[in-house]
Amino acid sequence: SFPSRRDAPAMESRAILVAGSVRAIADDPRLGSLKALKSGRTAEIVPDVMLRRGVRVDVLIREVYGFLGRTNPPKEGSE
Repeated sequence: SFPSRRDAPAMESRAILVAGSVRAIADDPRLGSLKALKSGRTAEIVPDVMLRRGVRVDVLIREVYGFLGRTNPPKEGSE
């Protein structure tokens, strides 16, 4: 299950993946203090890719991989 908006601040996520727009989360006063939002470590994923059953998992994997690559670039010599 996914955390509720009420529980999210206590979790203090390092990154946030959102099905849709980050704006809805950023505008919520209960969530505005999250470090992931303040540091820009958020990714907007096409909603149907995250929420719909089916063979679109390849698209989800590519989008998440791209986000993780931007937020966690490899350290020199680690490749």
